[in-house]
Parts: sequence; C-alpha cells; structure tokens
Amino acid sequence: MPIIPYHRIGMVYILFLILQLLFLMIFTFIMGSLLYSNFKGAPWVKSPKKSIDEIIKIIQLPNNARIIELGCGTGEVLRTLCRDPKTIGVGVDINPFLIFLARIQNRLKNSTTITFKVGNVYECNISSANVIYVFLMPKMLQKLVPKFEKELKKGTLIISLGFKIPGWDIHLFKTKTVRPYPIYQYKV
Repeated sequence: MPIIPYHRIGMVYILFLILQLLFLMIFTFIMGSLLYSNFKGAPWVKSPKKSIDEIIKIIQLPNNARIIELGCGTGEVLRTLCRDPKTIGVGVDINPFLIFLARIQNRLKNSTTITFKVGNVYECNISSANVIYVFLMPKMLQKLVPKFEKELKKGTLIISLGFKIPGWDIHLFKTKTVRPYPIYQYKV
C-alpha cells in the first residue's frame, strides 16, 4: 500500500476548508437575500403550479400582452404567461438572488421577450402594462393601490393570487376559488 506524502494530506485538507468557506459564503448570501425580501414586505413563496395552471385556464390575455409581474421571484408565472412570442414580460423583484435565478432560467429557455429587473415594486414604472400579476401580502397590495390608480391605463387586467386588493372591490370582476390560494381578477 503506497504511503501518501504528508504535504498532500495538508493540501487536501486546505482545499476542503476552502470549499467549506465558499459554501458558507454562498449560503449566507442566499439566506441574507431571502431575509432581506422578508423584511421589505413579503417572504418569497413560489406560486403553486396548480394555481398557475388555473390562471392560464381562466384568464384571457389581450393580443400583444405586456405583462408585469410585481414580486416575480424566479419568474415561473411570467414565463408561463409569456408563451406566446408576441407577449412581452417584465419581472420585478427586490431580491437579487431570485432575479439571478430567473435570468439563468430565462437564458436556458432562450426567451427573448422576458426581462427581469432588481427593483422595488413601489418604484418601478408599470404604466406600459396591460396585465399585472401579483402574489403579494395584503399590506403590500394596499400600498400598491395608489400606484395602480395613478399609473395603470383603463382596461388593464390585474391578477392577484391569494389575496384581495384592499379597497378595490369595485374593480373586482371575477374570483376563482382554488386551493390553496384563490385567484382574483380586477379591471381598471
């Protein structure tokens, strides 16, 4: 049995320590970005596939739809809604790690009609959209109402998964009860 020189064991040990340190740094960045999202208003919760499938069944996207997803996370909903090559999508999320993942998935699917931006949902421009998708907490939705009223043009469709937009019952035109989250459709 060959004897392994002592300096090689030390090199393997140092390499192992470097890999552990790298793992801890990446883990800390990911957890920090998720906590940051949580403190800014909403934890990241992936829209369930069942809900996405139901949204596709019940909504009628306008021709040449321009969809903005506020709080897009990794962008699954936006990629699903933008299957038609004439549909343009923009995803906005405050979490840079989730946007990084969304961009990677977008590249892997060779999508050229969707862009993802790191940004605050209260500060991004939504005036070009004719469809808005949100899966946000009620407090965030309530803070978005003045923005919706100011920036959205007449006829814009807003899809809210899970929660009603507080004070906007006048714009609510369809509700679909699906477990675990109901789907609310609004028209400006």
